[in-house]
Amino acid sequence: MKLLLVYLSLILISVSLFSQNYFISEQDALKAFPKKDVYKTKSGWIISKVDTLHFGHGSLPDKSFSFIKAQINGRTMSLPGSYSGRIAEIANFYILGNKQSGYYVSARIKTGDPFRFNIDLENAIAAGEIEPPEEFKTRTTSN
Repeated sequence: MKLLLVYLSLILISVSLFSQNYFISEQDALKAFPKKDVYKTKSGWIISKVDTLHFGHGSLPDKSFSFIKAQINGRTMSLPGSYSGRIAEIANFYILGNKQSGYYVSARIKTGDPFRFNIDLENAIAAGEIEPPEEFKTRTTSN
């Protein structure tokens, strides 16, 4: 039984890491992300600093967004499910992460709230939390 639990845990971890665009070092991330105001996703969608993103549906059981989060008073808060179908503007791009977990590109967005949310772009797109334009939708994000 314990062995089955270990295998299931490993499968879940590998599936969640599959869509992430992690880099071994911060220098590798900087090479893949040379311009700080434009990011090109795995599917080829080019997102710039002033673009508007369309929210899909939250991937957590309570319909909140798993890959769109904010730090508020030292606590991590997911974007509520009530934002499904709404839009937000990109404020900035950042390279986040560390040596153990790897580095990835994150976007900070303006939602109209007094605080800004960060998006793990590749994972949010893969989970359907961010809706890309039709020509960049993949099988994992289309319904």
